[in-house]
Amino acid sequence: MVRRQTGRHHAPGPTPRTQFLSKDGTYVCALVAGRLNPRYVRDLADPLDSYGMAGDLKDPKYQDPAVIAASTSHI
Repeated sequence: MVRRQTGRHHAPGPTPRTQFLSKDGTYVCALVAGRLNPRYVRDLADPLDSYGMAGDLKDPKYQDPAVIAASTSHI
């Protein structure tokens, strides 16, 4: 049986989040599809930084997979 998951891909079980609340109160759709890893965070932070929007994502702590896993509500 496929479950409906608002803001996520339909699947038999839970799937990773794809919508994230931004600082200004709107939502951003980031289809990371299991790619939330140090390289993806770095690749995401670089263009955001060019607009002054990277926040702390350029912090070296986000090159540690354990920190990323513990911070998914933030990233």
